[in-house]
Amino acid sequence: LGHLAGALRLATVSRTTYADTDTVPFDQLRAYLGRTFPLVHQRLQRQTVNHYGLLYEWPGTDPALKPLLLLAHQDVVPVLPGTAGQWVAPPFAGQVKNGYLYGRGALDDKLNVIGQLEAVEYLLRTGYQPRRTVLLAFGHDEETQGRRGAGAIAAVLRRQHPQLELVLDEGGLIKADGVAGLTQPVALVGVSEKGYLSLELSATGQGGHSSMPPALTSVGRVAAAVARLEAEPFPARLDGGVSGLLAYLAPAVPFGKRLVFANQWLFGILIKKSLAATPSGNAALRITTAPTIMRGGDKDNVLPIGATATVNFRLLPGDSVPAVIQKVKEIINDPEIRVTVLGEGRAASPVSGTDNAAFQTLHRTIKSVFPQALVAPYVVVGAT
Repeated sequence: LGHLAGALRLATVSRTTYADTDTVPFDQLRAYLGRTFPLVHQRLQRQTVNHYGLLYEWPGTDPALKPLLLLAHQDVVPVLPGTAGQWVAPPFAGQVKNGYLYGRGALDDKLNVIGQLEAVEYLLRTGYQPRRTVLLAFGHDEETQGRRGAGAIAAVLRRQHPQLELVLDEGGLIKADGVAGLTQPVALVGVSEKGYLSLELSATGQGGHSSMPPALTSVGRVAAAVARLEAEPFPARLDGGVSGLLAYLAPAVPFGKRLVFANQWLFGILIKKSLAATPSGNAALRITTAPTIMRGGDKDNVLPIGATATVNFRLLPGDSVPAVIQKVKEIINDPEIRVTVLGEGRAASPVSGTDNAAFQTLHRTIKSVFPQALVAPYVVVGAT
């Protein structure tokens, strides 16, 4: 716990560009890891990738076995200016209060950085030697799309280790109070993650004084487009990941729900209605639509010439970015609204199968630590 607290005290905040990023905390974190885990840094091979990405290699005794890759990221999101006083504990203090460790990155994702290194350090201390090569990859810009960190590390791995047995990243959790009416814990293993797409909606109108507005201002036009998108959500689907989750849970639920889960073709409408009642259930069912930013004028008595809105979409497996953009244009149905892709949209990751040795090994490992938990696959609705 103390090792994690020390890492939380380093404000490794990632920004969109290196020019905007304070890189000193990343240098400090790298030095801290070297001091805290001496055996790891003495015995494992380590590469620094694109300045701040870290790639560790623990060679196995059997080179014929494909490596295991464990992922995590060093960076955290910023703290909104003026909000630090609203935290239970200061965001970069690494304080323990009431039995809990607080700090930006305690869960996302320095927990995994420190946890993985802690495990390897312990195993090295006991003299353990893995048969299979173990790789640890720690990016430094996951919160800003990860292209400079994980993307650069992936390019290195493509050359050095093109075939991997298993890749484990953040994303899953153990839900202590169960899901779908279960009272026992459920360990959710992410086998895919939703895609990511941000669109900017923009309109240009007549500027001028607010005392003589036109029938429809640029702000009003953009607001109407956003309202249409929220009023017409994308259709709910069970085949985007929910179906597999329910199939795994079916044997453990009471007979009535087991009947429903086992006959999704018959009770699909009922399942969708039930899940859509909560934000988390709704996110598992469909492409989500989330307006996040709106910009217009900067004076209350002046009509802005232009207005924009940013809307974020999370895509289910099987959805494509071009199809989503086309659907957005159809819903808005206004040729005066320009739709622009921000950054690079991406589809959901391929769905990893569960009928293989890698998943079964993970299943057994989880059960050995949490014997009461049910283990089930699901689609991660966030982005890793």
